[in-house]
Amino acid sequence: MNCTSYVRENPVCYLPKEIGPCFGYFPRFYYNSTYERCEKFIYGGCRGNDNNFNTVEECQNTCKSE
Repeated sequence: MNCTSYVRENPVCYLPKEIGPCFGYFPRFYYNSTYERCEKFIYGGCRGNDNNFNTVEECQNTCKSE
């Protein structure tokens, strides 16, 4: 299996960015499936979803299509 097929099979990579309802300030990364890249965002600290990575490397290893 190549990386491209893994992205298609991993639903986490297609979840929208979800900052959550709390007011924390946690720099994180999410996979933007429209632009096929990991992007930084600020996570509020609660709820959210699994498209939420501590590092850009973790995001890329999970979702990068190249």
